Amino acid sequence: MRGLRSISVKIFVACLIAVSVSTAATALFSRALVRQYLEREMARTLARQAHAMAGWLGLRQDRERPPEPPPGRPFLRFPGRSVEADYVVTDARGLIVASSLPDRFPPNAPLWQLLPDLPPPPPPGRTVTWDSGEYLLVLAGLPEGPDARGTVAVLATRSALEAVNRDFLAIFLKSLGLAFVIAAAAAWLLARHILRPLALLREQVRAVALRRFDARVDLNTDDELAELAAAFNEMTARLREHDATMRRFLQYASHELKTPLTSIQGYAEGIRDGVFAGQEADHAAEIIARESQRLRSTVEDIIYLSRLEHPGETYAREEVDLPELLGEVAEALGGYALERKVRVEVEVPPALKMTGDREKLRRLFANVLANAIRHARGRVAVRAAYRPDAPAVRVEFHDDGPGFEPPHLDRIFEPFYRGPGGGTGLGLAIARAVAEGHGGGITAANAPGGGGLVTVTLPAGP
Repeated sequence: MRGLRSISVKIFVACLIAVSVSTAATALFSRALVRQYLEREMARTLARQAHAMAGWLGLRQDRERPPEPPPGRPFLRFPGRSVEADYVVTDARGLIVASSLPDRFPPNAPLWQLLPDLPPPPPPGRTVTWDSGEYLLVLAGLPEGPDARGTVAVLATRSALEAVNRDFLAIFLKSLGLAFVIAAAAAWLLARHILRPLALLREQVRAVALRRFDARVDLNTDDELAELAAAFNEMTARLREHDATMRRFLQYASHELKTPLTSIQGYAEGIRDGVFAGQEADHAAEIIARESQRLRSTVEDIIYLSRLEHPGETYAREEVDLPELLGEVAEALGGYALERKVRVEVEVPPALKMTGDREKLRRLFANVLANAIRHARGRVAVRAAYRPDAPAVRVEFHDDGPGFEPPHLDRIFEPFYRGPGGGTGLGLAIARAVAEGHGGGITAANAPGGGGLVTVTLPAGP
């Protein structure tokens, strides 16, 4: 049953259905088109025969004798078949003087009574085509004298026309049958050609399921399958990068958690075993509390970062007064800046507003400003401006410290990656997650005049 549901079989069956429907439609319409063509062609051929017979009869007659019949029946030649036509010759009064069908058109009978609604005799040199349903008839006036002395009619039966039509239709159906066989073979080869790269892609997907993220599919077809292969390769590259990031994350996280836990365990065991007493015990308890707080902060940052990177994380959309928010962040970190002997200068236009999640933006700016204060020598400048071309809000944090070392510029936003004098390595990772969650971005560079420059770009509109 699986073979019947495979893509190759579906493509093959779809092609066969398309070819069958198109063949049937073509046969149906071609029958009517061929009939029309044969009728026009037979009418033209009958007209030529009628003119030829009229000319022959005109040359053979004198003015005293009635027209004589032609020496034989005319022939209409079509590809693969010759149709024998019939004729009727009348005198000036419209009485039949000769006919190849004496039973149907007896001599001395008026032609216009045998064929009702027959058009009047045409002038010399002209022809009239008439279809009675049983005959296709062409009239031509005899071209002798100023007036026609008679009329010659060349006619063919409908049965002869149907025979020619059947011959054409048989040839056409044979051609369609051959085309159907060729199309079926081409459809099968096409299905196998399409299935081959899909089978390769299936094997690589199974490899990815086994966590082999180095799997690649290389197709040079320049079509949708090549685009699918490129998307698959991009997915595996992202999975490989994510897997490496998660490994580093677990490694760094275990290291960051292990250090305070080791310290806490050592001092706790010392207090329990009576190693520390008096002021030493108090000092040990203070270290345990401090390390516990650091451990808690690290765990909270890990949880917060994982929540931000979850696709289902929601962001509040509210109007944010940027000067007010940056002022609150600078005031909250005033004690830390005073401790580090760093002056924080905030230069923001007074009416600058944007739309976003206020609490997450506060966390973003606080982390970036804390990092700038940590590396500054004595000054951090915070500047913001509106970019009407985006439209976006650009916030810059410029410190007068040594700047970023080139090897660290590409990795400072990775979780737990710490440069010289860094913290846990989670602050800038959280800042990047918040910026990207708002549809913006964050970059780091060395300012032309020296110092580090972190730029946050956020959409200004909703």
